Amino acid sequence: MKNKLLFTFTLLFLLVGCSSDDTSQRPPGTSSQSDTQTGQSYSADDLRNASLQGDLESVRQIVDSGVNIEEGDQLDRTPLMFASFNGHSEVVQFLIEQGAEVQKQNSEGRTPLMFASSGPFPETVEFLLENGADPNIKDSVEGWSALMYAAAEGNMEVIEVLLEYNADISLADTDGETAADFARNNGHSDVVALLEN
Repeated sequence: MKNKLLFTFTLLFLLVGCSSDDTSQRPPGTSSQSDTQTGQSYSADDLRNASLQGDLESVRQIVDSGVNIEEGDQLDRTPLMFASFNGHSEVVQFLIEQGAEVQKQNSEGRTPLMFASSGPFPETVEFLLENGADPNIKDSVEGWSALMYAAAEGNMEVIEVLLEYNADISLADTDGETAADFARNNGHSDVVALLEN
């Protein structure tokens, strides 16, 4: 069940989060800014897409045009969350240097660290933690922590990094299950052994 939910979450992130490059299809309320040097008009949607793709040059150009780096999509997912989801550490670093909020939660209570922890991206996870991300925040939908996301996917390197930064293995979700239970439910016996050692 957990595996199915996480897969669904990942699929929805990609389908709902990625929008067309056609600026006429911008969601209502999405602002746009013009780059005075190129005459190109950019939107927050463009910034989220560039962040998801890891296109640092485009991210720089869009941010320089004045687009708000904290503007989220319909689920309040920010460019930093999109970059974190795909493990684009250079984009993550740039956005944080520009003032992106590491602890920001979207409408479902998910943080950039949770998005990064759902994939095999220990470098991105460590960078977020070094910059103040709290590994023990839980989302507001299922009560999952970053460690639970990583355990469900069996991302051992990510789990080890989270544990180095004091991720709490005793935290339980709304069903009373811990990260070790997530790993067990998805057949990650090596993760179970680490978390229950």
